[in-house]
Amino acid sequence: MLFKRVTIIGLGLIGGSLGMAIRRQSLAKTVVGYSRTPATIRKAKVLGAIDPSTSAMRAAVRDSALVLLAAPVDQIASLGRLANGFRNTRRARRGEMRA
Repeated sequence: MLFKRVTIIGLGLIGGSLGMAIRRQSLAKTVVGYSRTPATIRKAKVLGAIDPSTSAMRAAVRDSALVLLAAPVDQIASLGRLANGFRNTRRARRGEMRA
């Protein structure tokens, strides 16, 4: 396993496909999914794209080694800034990680 925990923000076609590929290739122990839409979360779980899921950004990115943004293009910048603000690593606190 390459990563202990990966978070995918946006569970549509691209995010769901990324989740299934990560799981199929055993690249992460846990694949966390984030979406604001409960129906999207349910579908991603049924398809096996994610393990746990949440509609809370802070919980989604907590302790993740990798955060993938798979949301609509017009939302990427704001979601990236929000996710980066919740990262709890020393590097993030020192400002070494940028959105």
